[in-house]
Parts: sequence; C-alpha cells; structure tokens
Amino acid sequence: MNAEVLQTALLVANGVVIVLLPVLLLWLGGRIKTNVRESTRKALADYSARQQQFLASSAGSSRREPESGLFKEKQQDVYGRLYARYRRASNDFGTMIDRTLEPDFKTFSRDDLLRYLRLHKARERDAADAIAAMDRGDTFAMGRLMTRLHDRLSYRDANTAFNRAKTFGAMNELYLSDAVRQSVANVRESIHAVSVGLMRNDGERRDAKHAPTKDAMETAVSQLLRVMRDELRGTEDSPHVSPPDIRVLPVEAPKPQPMTSGLRARVSQRIQ
Repeated sequence: MNAEVLQTALLVANGVVIVLLPVLLLWLGGRIKTNVRESTRKALADYSARQQQFLASSAGSSRREPESGLFKEKQQDVYGRLYARYRRASNDFGTMIDRTLEPDFKTFSRDDLLRYLRLHKARERDAADAIAAMDRGDTFAMGRLMTRLHDRLSYRDANTAFNRAKTFGAMNELYLSDAVRQSVANVRESIHAVSVGLMRNDGERRDAKHAPTKDAMETAVSQLLRVMRDELRGTEDSPHVSPPDIRVLPVEAPKPQPMTSGLRARVSQRIQ
C-alpha cells in the first residue's frame, strides 16, 4: 500500500513537472522580452534627447562661428589702426625731445621757407618776423625764430595725432580686451605726461629734461605692442561637441533546458 501511494505521488509529481515546466519557461521568456523592450525603449529615448541636445548645440555653434569671425576680423583691424595712431603720436613727441629731425633753418632760402610753411600748413603771417629777418640778412635771428615756430607746429601736430588716437580708441572700445584697454590707458597717461612737460617748457632744450618721461612713453607703447601681438597670435580652439554614441546590446533569452533522460524514461514508462 505504501509503495502504491509513493508510486502514485511520484507519477503526479512528474505530471505536474511536465505540465508546469513549459508554462514556467514561457513566462520567463515573456518577462525577459518585456525587460529587453523596456530597456531598449529607455535607451532610445535617452539617445534621442542627447541627439537633440547635440543638434541644438551644433546649430548654436554654427551661428556663433560667423559672428565670432567677423568680430575677430574687426578687432584685428582696430588693433592695427589704434597702435599705429599711438605710435605716430609717441614718435612725434619723441622727435621733439630728441630734435633728430629738426631742419637747419639757417641754410634756408626764401623759397625753402615758404615751402616749409605750406608743408606744415602754417600761415605766412606766423613766420612774418622770420621772413623779415631773412630780408634783412640776419640768418641767425631767422633761424632762432623758425626754430620756435617749428616747435609750436610740431607740438600742434603731435597733439593732433594724440587726440586722434584717443578718439579712435574711445569709439572702438567695444573691440578692446581688458589687457589691451589697460595698456592703452598706460600709453595715454605716458604721452599726456610728455605733452604737459613740453607745454610747460616751450622754447627750451628738452632732450635731457624729458628723457625719463620719454623712456616711460616708449616702454608703454612697446608693452601695448606686445599685448596686442600676443592676443592676435593666440588661437583658442573652440570645443568640439561630438554626437552621443549609445549602443544597445541585445539581451539573449535563456534557452529552455532539455528534459533529462531519467525523467523522460519514467514518463514513458508511466504512459505505457
């Protein structure tokens, strides 16, 4: 009796296993497929969001590149013209201090004197005393008077160049970086110091007295040149945004395990 009960229970258990095992395998396969679809959907949604962000960033970069190029081109033009203006003003004031290009008026003829006045946009009445001294044959007095007139005209031209440089810098301040703006301020202060010193000592020898201010002016202009040159030569690589690379690895569903030989033999025996 116990053997028959045990055999019946074993037969029932085997039948339950045979019936439920395929159902369990089907249920597990469905769960795995559902999880795979859900993970793939989330990965695709994340990829789509990142792709949209990349496209928006690329579009913004493509719009900014032409604008940045135009700004850089204008900045280069402003830097070159601004430096040329301040260099001319500093050269004009430096020439007044050094007197390196001062004409020898004692050797001038009347035609040379009138040509000089036209070249420097001066009126004849400004040199009336010098012309009168020349007519008298007093070349020493003529030379001294023309030297003073030359100083006044040179000072006028140097200040004109200085004012043009300041005006140009103020009108194009938008394109100046902080470093260039500070260097321009230093140049402006140094040239102003030379200009004030020459105005207070009109008619005197200037080379020794104004040597310190001239050196400071030349140093400031050289520093401006270095700062501008470093900025114009420097190139900043714009950051490149690469598109996202998302790879969804396939998830393989587990293959159902084959029925063991012992279980198959017992089932066949019971069926027979």
